Amino acid sequence: MLAVVLFGVLHIVSGAARYVANARNPAYPGKCYDTVTKSTVNKGATIYKGCEKWSCSNDYGLEVVGCGLAVAQQGCQIKSDSSKRYPDCCPKEVCPK
Repeated sequence: MLAVVLFGVLHIVSGAARYVANARNPAYPGKCYDTVTKSTVNKGATIYKGCEKWSCSNDYGLEVVGCGLAVAQQGCQIKSDSSKRYPDCCPKEVCPK
């Protein structure tokens, strides 16, 4: 049982997301505004920044989704490709064959 739990802990790849229900700002009409990064996204649009996907819904809900944490099991490595956009840029576990 311990081995199964340990394997589950060592083999983690999870995502990270945040949501702002009302991302309106009167200074930026027709856009969602993120107060944390001071970024804007047009209403109804999706953009990619870094290794994140930013979406602004028609009712001004702002969703930011990214890669989150990646942990490899013993003998494997975590590799990522920052030249690609989300989710292909996210860290992935690579194990020798």
